Amino acid sequence: MKILVIIGLLFSTQVFGQLIPIRTFTLPSGLNESSGLAIYKGLLYTHNDGGNPNEVYALDTNALLKQTYTIQNASNLDWEAMQITSAGDLLIGDIGNNGNNRQNLRFYWIKDFLNAGSNTLTADTITFSYVGQTYFPPSGSKLHFDAEAFIAFNDSLYIFTKNRSNPYNGYSYMHGLPLQKGNHKTVLMDSIYTGGGPKELDWITDACLDSNTLWLLSHGFVMRFDSFQQNRLSQSKRIVIGQFGQKEAVAYAKPHLWITDEKNVVFGGGKLYQYAVDSLRSSSIQTASISLRSYLHLDEDGFTLRLPHSSKVQFYTLDGKLIKEQQLTSGNHAFTFDQIKAQSFVIKTQINHQPHHYRFLKP
Repeated sequence: MKILVIIGLLFSTQVFGQLIPIRTFTLPSGLNESSGLAIYKGLLYTHNDGGNPNEVYALDTNALLKQTYTIQNASNLDWEAMQITSAGDLLIGDIGNNGNNRQNLRFYWIKDFLNAGSNTLTADTITFSYVGQTYFPPSGSKLHFDAEAFIAFNDSLYIFTKNRSNPYNGYSYMHGLPLQKGNHKTVLMDSIYTGGGPKELDWITDACLDSNTLWLLSHGFVMRFDSFQQNRLSQSKRIVIGQFGQKEAVAYAKPHLWITDEKNVVFGGGKLYQYAVDSLRSSSIQTASISLRSYLHLDEDGFTLRLPHSSKVQFYTLDGKLIKEQQLTSGNHAFTFDQIKAQSFVIKTQINHQPHHYRFLKP
């Protein structure tokens, strides 16, 4: 019944112009749960979801299996994502946390794995916990500690959470931690609004970065950020994927985006898709949430919000806590920063039936 509801909502929210694959391949037998993807030196690398062998598979760009690697000192509790750095380091994120109750989250790190001289690899381990999590699991409104997406950038790792909050607030949170062995506590860097739900349509299932272009994947769309910075997320472009499915893994090498999906009894899947994404027509692109900047006047002590019509205005901390909510009439409304009890926060409202937001990021 839940799946039927999702299908109905999907068809009612499609936009004109969609991302259609230029090539589609069936993944090799045994890769029905591909949940991580990377491209390096002309080959695609992937692995299965949790509960499967601790193996990484190299495919050519026609989805033919070329090599299998075993990570001998790792177990696949819930492998959800992978990256290969420009230096050839392989990183696997054992970061799946559906119940928000894991206390053994980790990354496996194999340096220069192609020169290891063997298909059996040994990994260093990076363990971590999330800043702000004190209960395992937390209450329903704070279920922000699952993740299926990360990138490696310079000397850091960046995790993009899969939001399971109830009620759902529509945000993915970017956490950072050092790319170095040991145990770390994350730092909350930023957040991004991915959509108003249902959560199954809008949560983030993978990420990739190439040439400073960041991609976030969901089951029915991708979000593109053309200028990734280490501590801020810029305005994104939202591109609808033509065929809905359990899309779990993404890789980018200009001008192509590669996506895999898990095999599903309802949506099919078990495929590798190739998309040409650097020559898209604007009809395939929309924004997930429009910036409120043109409705704001900023000064040192606060800001004035100019509303063209009455609207409910909400203020959130970057980790998703609702700190203030008001129903405002049309006109100008002045706020001081002293009124908002947060160092950094997001203001969110609807204007002309479209979601708008603005992030105040204080140093």
